[in-house]
Amino acid sequence: MPLASHLGATCASFAAACAYCRALDLFAVDGVAGKRVLDFGYGTIGHLRLLALLGADATGVDVDPMLPVLYGAPGDQGAIGAGRVRVVSGHFPGDPAVRAAVGSGYDLIISKNTLKEGYVHPLEPDPRYAIGVDDAAFVRALYDALKPGGRLLIYNLSPAPNGPGRPYRAWADARTPFSRALFESTGFRVIDYEHDDTETARALGRALGWDHEDPPMDLANDLFGVYTLVEKPR
Repeated sequence: MPLASHLGATCASFAAACAYCRALDLFAVDGVAGKRVLDFGYGTIGHLRLLALLGADATGVDVDPMLPVLYGAPGDQGAIGAGRVRVVSGHFPGDPAVRAAVGSGYDLIISKNTLKEGYVHPLEPDPRYAIGVDDAAFVRALYDALKPGGRLLIYNLSPAPNGPGRPYRAWADARTPFSRALFESTGFRVIDYEHDDTETARALGRALGWDHEDPPMDLANDLFGVYTLVEKPR
């Protein structure tokens, strides 16, 4: 993991952000310095700060009303290292003001553990995870936010999938919620679709000690990873 090793010295201060390293390796093998990165559903600010320390202009957008309380008013968080961090609060792309605040011209867009089939198309609807527009409009908004040559990564970790004898859990359905056909009809070039990343996810879990937490995670049976990586052609 080239970027994971580069981030090693910083991860001590941002332990929760270490799980982000695998996603960075997948879509930014040449680094993020000087690049504009958008995180849809950023959740916590640690990895945005890591990106900034590596030289990126990092923007996070999320609907969680607690995030402005935790991190201050939405907007520019200022320079961090060689980069910057900016956060936007609200529904993207359904709210025109939020879409305008997010802007466009991104080199990389990532969504980790947010764009899951179980959240976007749940068996038991939950308004907390509604994207607010139809699938085609959402994928088009991501396409429009990227610059030519920019990439979108949907990376999801999950526990054991839903199945007989298990209660339904939306977060356990980590499949990409948008079809390959939709990505292609929007104009994306599909690099990897529904790629099984479970082996690497479990290696990451062991490296971060998730199997030694209290209670320990059963990595071999209760940790799965999958990702989809697409590119806006130049």
